[in-house]
Amino acid sequence: MTSEADAAAMVQTVKDNANRLGLTWQITMATMVDGTDPGNCVATFDSDDAPTVGLISMIGCPAPGERVYVMTVPPAGNYIMGRVSFDYRARITLSAAQATVTFNDIPPGLRELTLGYTILGDQASPSLLRMVVNAITGYFNELTQGNAGATASGLVDGGATTTFIGRVSNGAWATGQVIFESMDQSQFHSLGFTYSNQLMASGGFQHIGGGSVVTHEIVNSLTIFPGVGSMQAGSDFYLRGY
Repeated sequence: MTSEADAAAMVQTVKDNANRLGLTWQITMATMVDGTDPGNCVATFDSDDAPTVGLISMIGCPAPGERVYVMTVPPAGNYIMGRVSFDYRARITLSAAQATVTFNDIPPGLRELTLGYTILGDQASPSLLRMVVNAITGYFNELTQGNAGATASGLVDGGATTTFIGRVSNGAWATGQVIFESMDQSQFHSLGFTYSNQLMASGGFQHIGGGSVVTHEIVNSLTIFPGVGSMQAGSDFYLRGY
Protein backbone atom coordinates (compact mmCIF):
# COMPACT_ATOMS: atom_id res chain seq x y z
CA MET A 1 0.00 0.00 0.00
CA THR A 2 1.36 3.40 -1.03
CA SER A 3 1.91 5.73 1.89
CA GLU A 4 0.89 9.35 1.86
CA ALA A 5 4.56 10.30 1.69
CA ASP A 6 5.13 8.05 -1.33
CA ALA A 7 2.09 9.48 -3.11
CA ALA A 8 3.26 13.02 -2.44
CA ALA A 9 6.70 12.15 -3.81
CA MET A 10 5.15 10.69 -6.98
CA VAL A 11 3.01 13.81 -7.51
CA GLN A 12 6.05 16.03 -7.03
CA THR A 13 8.04 13.94 -9.52
CA VAL A 14 5.32 14.29 -12.15
CA LYS A 15 5.12 18.02 -11.48
CA ASP A 16 8.88 18.45 -11.78
CA ASN A 17 8.93 16.60 -15.10
CA ALA A 18 5.65 17.89 -16.53
CA ASN A 19 7.31 19.85 -19.32
CA ARG A 20 9.54 16.97 -20.36
CA LEU A 21 6.61 14.55 -20.29
CA GLY A 22 4.46 16.85 -22.40
CA LEU A 23 1.79 17.34 -19.77
CA THR A 24 1.63 21.16 -19.78
CA TRP A 25 0.63 23.83 -22.27
CA GLN A 26 3.50 26.20 -22.92
CA ILE A 27 4.70 28.87 -25.34
CA THR A 28 8.32 28.67 -26.46
CA MET A 29 10.49 30.13 -29.20
CA ALA A 30 11.88 28.29 -32.19
CA THR A 31 13.78 28.92 -35.42
CA MET A 32 12.16 27.89 -38.68
CA VAL A 33 13.82 25.27 -40.87
CA ASP A 34 11.05 24.71 -43.43
CA GLY A 35 7.67 26.42 -43.53
CA THR A 36 6.55 25.70 -47.08
CA ASP A 37 3.75 23.39 -45.86
CA PRO A 38 1.76 25.13 -43.07
CA GLY A 39 0.38 21.77 -41.97
CA ASN A 40 3.78 20.12 -41.63
CA CYS A 41 6.44 22.68 -40.70
CA VAL A 42 9.93 21.99 -39.40
CA ALA A 43 11.54 24.14 -36.69
CA THR A 44 14.23 23.88 -34.03
CA PHE A 45 13.16 24.77 -30.49
CA ASP A 46 15.61 26.87 -28.48
CA SER A 47 16.04 24.05 -25.98
CA ASP A 48 16.74 21.40 -28.65
CA ASP A 49 19.61 20.60 -30.97
CA ALA A 50 17.61 18.65 -33.56
CA PRO A 51 14.67 20.06 -35.60
CA THR A 52 11.11 19.05 -34.74
CA VAL A 53 8.87 17.91 -37.60
CA GLY A 54 5.10 18.29 -37.85
CA LEU A 55 4.46 21.77 -36.48
CA ILE A 56 1.21 23.38 -37.63
CA SER A 57 1.47 27.02 -38.68
CA MET A 58 -1.35 29.42 -37.85
CA ILE A 59 0.46 32.33 -39.57
CA GLY A 60 0.96 31.09 -43.12
CA CYS A 61 4.37 29.99 -44.40
CA PRO A 62 7.22 31.28 -42.18
CA ALA A 63 10.59 31.61 -43.92
CA PRO A 64 13.67 29.53 -43.05
CA GLY A 65 15.60 31.21 -40.23
CA GLU A 66 12.59 33.19 -39.05
CA ARG A 67 11.99 33.30 -35.32
CA VAL A 68 8.52 32.19 -34.20
CA TYR A 69 6.43 31.55 -31.10
CA VAL A 70 5.18 27.96 -30.73
CA MET A 71 2.33 26.84 -28.48
CA THR A 72 2.76 23.24 -27.29
CA VAL A 73 -0.52 21.46 -26.48
CA PRO A 74 -0.42 18.01 -24.83
CA PRO A 75 0.00 15.33 -25.82
CA ALA A 76 1.90 16.20 -29.01
CA GLY A 77 0.52 19.33 -30.67
CA ASN A 78 2.87 22.16 -31.69
CA TYR A 79 1.25 25.26 -33.19
CA ILE A 80 3.18 28.21 -34.66
CA MET A 81 1.12 31.15 -33.43
CA GLY A 82 3.24 34.26 -34.01
CA ARG A 83 6.36 35.82 -35.44
CA VAL A 84 9.08 37.42 -33.36
CA SER A 85 8.93 40.99 -34.66
CA PHE A 86 12.07 43.10 -34.47
CA ASP A 87 13.86 45.97 -36.18
CA TYR A 88 17.32 45.31 -37.59
CA ARG A 89 19.82 48.15 -37.75
CA ALA A 90 23.48 48.22 -38.74
CA ARG A 91 25.84 51.07 -39.59
CA ILE A 92 29.35 51.46 -40.99
CA THR A 93 31.19 54.81 -41.07
CA LEU A 94 34.61 54.80 -42.70
CA SER A 95 37.57 56.08 -40.69
CA ALA A 96 39.89 55.57 -43.67
CA ALA A 97 39.45 55.11 -47.41
CA GLN A 98 38.08 51.72 -48.49
CA ALA A 99 37.41 50.18 -51.88
CA THR A 100 34.46 48.12 -50.61
CA VAL A 101 32.01 48.07 -47.71
CA THR A 102 30.35 44.79 -46.72
CA PHE A 103 27.52 44.10 -44.29
CA ASN A 104 27.68 40.48 -43.13
CA ASP A 105 25.33 38.45 -40.93
CA ILE A 106 22.15 40.14 -42.16
CA PRO A 107 19.47 38.24 -40.21
CA PRO A 108 17.01 35.99 -42.05
CA GLY A 109 13.29 36.60 -41.90
CA LEU A 110 13.35 40.33 -42.80
CA ARG A 111 10.32 41.43 -44.79
CA GLU A 112 12.04 44.56 -46.11
CA LEU A 113 15.59 45.92 -46.04
CA THR A 114 16.74 49.48 -46.80
CA LEU A 115 20.32 50.48 -47.57
CA GLY A 116 21.13 54.17 -47.14
CA TYR A 117 24.45 55.90 -47.75
CA THR A 118 26.40 59.14 -47.98
CA ILE A 119 29.61 58.67 -49.98
CA LEU A 120 32.55 60.81 -51.05
CA GLY A 121 34.59 59.11 -53.75
CA ASP A 122 38.23 59.75 -54.68
CA GLN A 123 37.84 60.21 -58.44
CA ALA A 124 37.37 63.57 -60.16
CA SER A 125 35.07 62.06 -62.77
CA PRO A 126 31.87 60.47 -61.44
CA SER A 127 32.28 56.71 -61.26
CA LEU A 128 29.62 54.03 -61.07
CA LEU A 129 28.46 52.85 -57.65
CA ARG A 130 27.62 49.15 -57.62
CA MET A 131 26.48 46.43 -55.22
CA VAL A 132 26.22 42.65 -54.92
CA VAL A 133 24.22 40.45 -52.51
CA ASN A 134 25.94 37.32 -51.19
CA ALA A 135 28.05 36.17 -54.16
CA ILE A 136 25.04 36.03 -56.49
CA THR A 137 25.33 36.98 -60.17
CA GLY A 138 22.81 37.68 -62.93
CA TYR A 139 21.44 41.19 -62.22
CA PHE A 140 19.00 43.00 -64.50
CA ASN A 141 18.56 46.73 -63.99
CA GLU A 142 16.59 49.50 -65.69
CA LEU A 143 17.72 53.09 -65.07
CA THR A 144 16.21 56.54 -65.62
CA GLN A 145 18.94 59.19 -65.39
CA GLY A 146 18.75 62.94 -65.27
CA ASN A 147 21.96 64.88 -66.06
CA ALA A 148 22.07 68.68 -66.44
CA GLY A 149 18.50 68.85 -67.67
CA ALA A 150 18.67 65.86 -70.01
CA THR A 151 16.79 62.65 -69.15
CA ALA A 152 17.43 59.18 -70.54
CA SER A 153 16.24 55.69 -69.70
CA GLY A 154 17.59 52.25 -70.54
CA LEU A 155 18.85 48.85 -69.44
CA VAL A 156 22.17 49.28 -67.62
CA ASP A 157 22.69 45.68 -66.48
CA GLY A 158 21.53 42.60 -68.36
CA GLY A 159 22.70 39.51 -66.51
CA ALA A 160 25.67 41.32 -64.91
CA THR A 161 27.78 39.98 -62.03
CA THR A 162 27.09 43.15 -59.96
CA THR A 163 24.50 45.89 -60.30
CA PHE A 164 24.40 49.69 -60.68
CA ILE A 165 22.85 51.82 -57.91
CA GLY A 166 24.26 55.32 -58.63
CA ARG A 167 27.39 57.43 -59.05
CA VAL A 168 30.05 58.88 -56.73
CA SER A 169 32.94 61.33 -57.10
CA ASN A 170 35.24 63.52 -55.03
CA GLY A 171 33.47 66.66 -56.24
CA ALA A 172 30.46 66.29 -53.96
CA TRP A 173 28.85 63.90 -51.50
CA ALA A 174 26.55 61.38 -53.14
CA THR A 175 23.49 60.18 -51.25
CA GLY A 176 20.93 57.50 -51.97
CA GLN A 177 18.89 54.51 -50.92
CA VAL A 178 18.26 50.97 -52.11
CA ILE A 179 15.11 49.16 -50.95
CA PHE A 180 14.75 45.37 -51.07
CA GLU A 181 11.26 43.89 -50.86
CA SER A 182 10.27 40.36 -49.81
CA MET A 183 13.68 39.52 -48.39
CA ASP A 184 12.18 36.61 -46.45
CA GLN A 185 10.96 35.03 -49.69
CA SER A 186 14.14 35.52 -51.71
CA GLN A 187 14.92 31.79 -51.80
CA PHE A 188 11.66 31.13 -53.67
CA HIS A 189 11.83 33.76 -56.42
CA SER A 190 13.87 36.69 -57.70
CA LEU A 191 14.92 39.41 -55.26
CA GLY A 192 13.68 42.81 -56.44
CA PHE A 193 15.06 46.20 -55.51
CA THR A 194 14.49 49.88 -56.29
CA TYR A 195 16.99 52.69 -55.84
CA SER A 196 17.52 56.44 -55.97
CA ASN A 197 20.78 58.41 -56.02
CA GLN A 198 21.92 62.00 -56.40
CA LEU A 199 25.34 63.47 -57.13
CA MET A 200 25.33 67.22 -57.65
CA ALA A 201 28.67 67.51 -59.44
CA SER A 202 29.65 68.11 -63.09
CA GLY A 203 26.16 69.33 -63.91
CA GLY A 204 24.46 67.03 -61.48
CA PHE A 205 23.10 63.49 -61.64
CA GLN A 206 19.86 62.01 -60.45
CA HIS A 207 19.29 58.27 -60.81
CA ILE A 208 16.05 56.36 -60.28
CA GLY A 209 15.74 52.70 -61.16
CA GLY A 210 15.12 49.15 -60.18
CA GLY A 211 16.14 45.61 -60.91
CA SER A 212 16.17 42.03 -59.76
CA VAL A 213 18.35 38.96 -59.37
CA VAL A 214 17.37 35.31 -59.03
CA THR A 215 18.67 34.32 -55.61
CA HIS A 216 17.42 30.82 -54.62
CA GLU A 217 18.91 31.51 -51.18
CA ILE A 218 18.50 33.67 -48.10
CA VAL A 219 20.41 36.95 -48.45
CA ASN A 220 22.85 37.49 -45.56
CA SER A 221 25.54 39.71 -47.11
CA LEU A 222 25.57 43.01 -49.01
CA THR A 223 28.63 44.69 -50.56
CA ILE A 224 28.84 48.24 -51.98
CA PHE A 225 31.76 49.58 -54.03
CA PRO A 226 32.63 52.17 -56.71
CA GLY A 227 33.58 50.90 -60.15
CA VAL A 228 36.80 52.92 -59.95
CA GLY A 229 38.79 54.03 -56.91
CA SER A 230 37.76 54.08 -53.26
CA MET A 231 35.31 55.71 -50.87
CA GLN A 232 36.85 58.31 -48.59
CA ALA A 233 36.85 58.56 -44.80
CA GLY A 234 33.54 59.84 -43.46
CA SER A 235 31.49 57.90 -45.99
CA ASP A 236 28.55 56.46 -44.10
CA PHE A 237 26.31 53.42 -44.69
CA TYR A 238 23.37 51.97 -42.81
CA LEU A 239 20.92 49.10 -43.06
CA ARG A 240 17.42 49.14 -41.62
CA GLY A 241 15.10 46.16 -41.82
CA TYR A 242 12.00 44.73 -40.23
